Amino acid sequence: RMTPTLLFFLALCGLGAIGSAPPFCEKRTPTSELTYLVSLADWVSTLGLPSNNITLPTGIHQPKDSIFINGNLARALMATYRLTCNTTYLYNALGWCDELVRLQNPITSSRGKPAGFWGTGYGNHPDHGDIYLADTGTAVTQLAMCAQFTHNETYLNTLKLYSEFVMHGCATPPPGRTQTSKGWLIREGPDAGALGNGYIGTKSEQYPYVVSTMTDGMEYFSEMFWITWDEEYKQLAHNATKWVLSIRYPNGSIPYIYNNHIGKYSETVYSNLAYAAESFVDIGLRFHWEELAQLANTINFLQTTQAANGLWGGDPTSFDGLRAPRCVTLVQWYNQYVQQSAASDKVIRNWVNYYLDPANSKKAHIKEDPVATGFVALAFADLVGPWSTWWF
Repeated sequence: RMTPTLLFFLALCGLGAIGSAPPFCEKRTPTSELTYLVSLADWVSTLGLPSNNITLPTGIHQPKDSIFINGNLARALMATYRLTCNTTYLYNALGWCDELVRLQNPITSSRGKPAGFWGTGYGNHPDHGDIYLADTGTAVTQLAMCAQFTHNETYLNTLKLYSEFVMHGCATPPPGRTQTSKGWLIREGPDAGALGNGYIGTKSEQYPYVVSTMTDGMEYFSEMFWITWDEEYKQLAHNATKWVLSIRYPNGSIPYIYNNHIGKYSETVYSNLAYAAESFVDIGLRFHWEELAQLANTINFLQTTQAANGLWGGDPTSFDGLRAPRCVTLVQWYNQYVQQSAASDKVIRNWVNYYLDPANSKKAHIKEDPVATGFVALAFADLVGPWSTWWF
């Protein structure tokens, strides 16, 4: 549908004029990788994404209204638009961003300022589910992309309300919750730089959570600095980056630190690294912090633990395997900007070849499972057009 944001953007760019070219895109020369990416974007475009209540095939048991899952799909569509100039992808992506704005719940922060939050689409609670900051970080990162693409003040104001919530919490508990919060930033002690995780059930989770620290603390705050040039966001992103680097195992992998201990998903080695890929690449593309040199052992870990078939995480339909595809993006970034190597070239090619095989894509539930399809589409987009899933 033609949302107010989309109508405004099209008018601004003159896209409605006969013969006018779609803005901010460049048709890439067709390759097998681009053809594959387009097939994924075409499938996503059939799901009703602008409703944030997608239609899924029978037998796929993923939440239909997850802002994490649907945010990744919207981001993949926006990137594919930039590589093809197919405005259907753009309309769906911006339509989803409009719906995310509509879904934000207002609240007053602990310091008396307007703030906003989302339920993430699962959990039997008011306001659309658990207020899970880790998943929300993925969604607001896509909203930040939409804000940069359109210069829409409504998008930016929505992001600022969420920042106020993360940084300063809420003066009264959200509906169905029992605790207030002064925010989820950990500013002192050995975990300084980390973030808690919002509300799970009725209680606020103030202890460090590795995924929210990466998706919110690193990637989202990096995006907010890029949009606003507010140095506080840059410092928060830097603090989060240093904390994540400090908790890594000697082999470069990242423990699943949740609620102040190694959580139940401690076996999900590659999903942690997938979120790290999102976050470290965002940081690496925007800043030149010397701490990023510490990632050498993480890259070596990915190079040496990739399976012969090109995958990480074993079964591509497992919790770990669904998210692991984004790991290839971290190898790609390191290979381009830090140290090019034949080992990294081979890792990337092996991964691409796995998914280009139709039998393997079917086995991995591509164009069936939205989690798998979203992460694979994001990775292919950045391989076809380096860093097209980010905005500069």
